[in-house]
Amino acid sequence: QLIAREGWTEPGNVQADPMALYKSYFISHDRICQRVDALKVGVTKLLRLDNEIEISRGTVVGGLNEYLEDLGSTAMHVWDEHSMLVASQNDCMVHLHKVSKKKQSSSDDKCLREIMQVRLAPVPISKKTDCTLTNMAIDDRYVLFSFDVDGRSILSSIMKDELLSNSTEDTIECGDFLKKHELPLLMKDYYDRNQDDDELVFLSDLETEVQSFENDLTFNVLDLKEVGHGIFCVLVKIYFDFDLDLDEEDEDNDELSSALLSFSASNGREAILDCIRIPTRIASGSPLITSNIRCKQRSDPVEIVCKSSQGHEIHVTHMDRSGSFHQKMYLHQDNRTVPATRAANMPTYSSHTLRTSTRLVGYSEIGGSLDVYELKEDAPPKHLPLHQDFNTVLSMNHLDNDYVLMICRRDAESLPAEEDIDGHWFGDDHGPKSDMYCLYFIVIYIPSMEEIYVSRIISAEKVDMMVATGKDHTVAAAVGGAGCCFSSPFVVTKALDEDSNIEWAPRQKKVKKKKPKVGAKKEKKEDGFTKKFCNKR
Repeated sequence: QLIAREGWTEPGNVQADPMALYKSYFISHDRICQRVDALKVGVTKLLRLDNEIEISRGTVVGGLNEYLEDLGSTAMHVWDEHSMLVASQNDCMVHLHKVSKKKQSSSDDKCLREIMQVRLAPVPISKKTDCTLTNMAIDDRYVLFSFDVDGRSILSSIMKDELLSNSTEDTIECGDFLKKHELPLLMKDYYDRNQDDDELVFLSDLETEVQSFENDLTFNVLDLKEVGHGIFCVLVKIYFDFDLDLDEEDEDNDELSSALLSFSASNGREAILDCIRIPTRIASGSPLITSNIRCKQRSDPVEIVCKSSQGHEIHVTHMDRSGSFHQKMYLHQDNRTVPATRAANMPTYSSHTLRTSTRLVGYSEIGGSLDVYELKEDAPPKHLPLHQDFNTVLSMNHLDNDYVLMICRRDAESLPAEEDIDGHWFGDDHGPKSDMYCLYFIVIYIPSMEEIYVSRIISAEKVDMMVATGKDHTVAAAVGGAGCCFSSPFVVTKALDEDSNIEWAPRQKKVKKKKPKVGAKKEKKEDGFTKKFCNKR
């Protein structure tokens, strides 16, 4: 009845204990929907600037920062269950926001406070040098950054503890803590160790005395993904004798290959561990990578999926704990024509492909829909049309197991007049006939191919928003021109008085429990699930 009340599809493959299956199914859906709803309320509070809007105990918000004005030049990741790391790409600044107790507050009120602001300098700071931070990835111990320095990509890594210990500095320069990794030199070292590898045949021309890896090989880092144990997967385009003055046509002719690199950032073992090339048809269509790192068993290899934003070609490979690629697979899915009933675009900072625990989910920019892949040779993608009309997908993220969170925006000109009001007042200048923007929060459960949660915020202003997700339903959001929002079950249990001395209570004497008398009647206790959901009238 609870599942039917919410309008959700009942689970299939009911076996011996249907009650346990239905209960687990409902709780999983409900927890995800509650977390996303808490995020939506937090974003509403940021946009409306209304102190009377109450947010849940597991959600905190932070004020406006200048670097959050333009999300197109911002990268964001969940740092841990209490913090989020935001990078300002143009000035190479990284900002750490942490759940903290509000100053001069006697209650347990919390806020999202910036505790670190430091500039990363992989090369000496100079007005003549153009350096921007283009991407980052975080694992349990290391942070890997990619920078664009005068048109060439380099990698830099730092341990998370060392970044925190140097957070009082204005700038962390390349040295003992922030390490710079020149990709041409790393590739030369890898080539010398693996000259018989067929994947490296395209580099054989660089063995001559006239040409060299250092001077004639240039890398463009497209994407980064953490794999674990200090190992990262790096998607790159490799160019030969690249000239910055060449036009785009000549630049394409100088492209040698696109490849996935297995890179180790561990101290003393910085190296390229493996390299595989990806098909040209994928490389030519703005590819990005995704992985199942968050939904796999610890001992299992990580599945890396590379897919173009154009077409249905998919490149799948597995990476083991040592950083080696295995079971390389290239799937050419049947190309299906999607009716362009509503065209929708995505910003450059949002991924268009996600790997859940059982499926690969790709967003089709042509028809404003999802393509769900089984990752089998003869299985074409299933088409999942979305019920809501929108113009832009602001963010698309994988939540736990098989849930996908989409943040979509519908522009003012497509918002029906009867939806302008919706019980909200926007000021004297915005009447019922004014143009309003609509921000949708959509949760999709992939196995049943249904939208289990849809909610919206109506705004008089155009809103940009990006989202990052972490472990155990942790969700962080940056709202352009408004601030940050962080929602996690760990926020409720976080000790806020971190700076105060902790007083330990004296050890209490154990009290022996009396054994119940034989034949005594036991009271029937209701579990938390029954109390919360089944006793409602």
